[in-house]
Amino acid sequence: MIQVTLKKASLRTFCLFLLTVLLTVGCTGINFGNRGDTSNSPTSAPDKITTSNTDRSNELHDRIEQISRAAQGRVGMTATVLETGESVSLNGNQRFPMRSVYKFPHQYLDKSPIAATSILNGAFADEILSYNTPLYNVENYSVGYWGDKFDWKIDFTTMDNTADYTAAAALDSTTPKILRIASFQISPNELVSVGKEVKNREFKLVPMGSLEDFSASNKKERAAHPEGEKEVFPGWQNKQYLYSMFSVQNTPLDNDRYPDVRWTSAIDVLSKI
Repeated sequence: MIQVTLKKASLRTFCLFLLTVLLTVGCTGINFGNRGDTSNSPTSAPDKITTSNTDRSNELHDRIEQISRAAQGRVGMTATVLETGESVSLNGNQRFPMRSVYKFPHQYLDKSPIAATSILNGAFADEILSYNTPLYNVENYSVGYWGDKFDWKIDFTTMDNTADYTAAAALDSTTPKILRIASFQISPNELVSVGKEVKNREFKLVPMGSLEDFSASNKKERAAHPEGEKEVFPGWQNKQYLYSMFSVQNTPLDNDRYPDVRWTSAIDVLSKI
């Protein structure tokens, strides 16, 4: 997620910058199983662009339409200048999957009239742990790991915690460029113990092979399905997501920056699955 504050930037300049970066950088997400949301189909609804200033509406409409057309899919954005209340929205009345949607390269932001903070959160625990992935599967009561990382601490963050922290950061004028958070960090070994506690069943720890082989398999699958490059959540992406979870950690964490955020525990999440 990202906090954006305009510093005497015009609505037109900002919204075109915002839309261009969103389309250039793109978004990533994860979709295990068949819980996909068909509402983000490119043909689910026509593009609708609205502005609060009719004098600029035609110009903005033309430019936004031109940029969004390059995405070859359904695009949504909203930008508001806080000082004037001017705003522009593209499909602002539609829902979009909020998975790593906001990704702004700071080399662009540093050259723009925008102060920004990127909040790096862990995998969404309330989704990832409920999909019966090889990492945590309550159908066969197993926990998987790659390489020798059975004690690797995986970053997890709930969606509510992410929203609460982002709201607090949005009201903080002293935030740094990057903040790192995780509701909890838990290893596969610890998942076995917590799973047993909340389900009252024995969980087995399962080695899934090396990270190198996992990475090679992901690349092979991606190359075999080039159509996925134009999909929001291609099939190979879930495996890449898992690979990243065993490769990168958020450190140091900035959880304590906002004391009012009450962090959800692993037991809280797993007991609801």
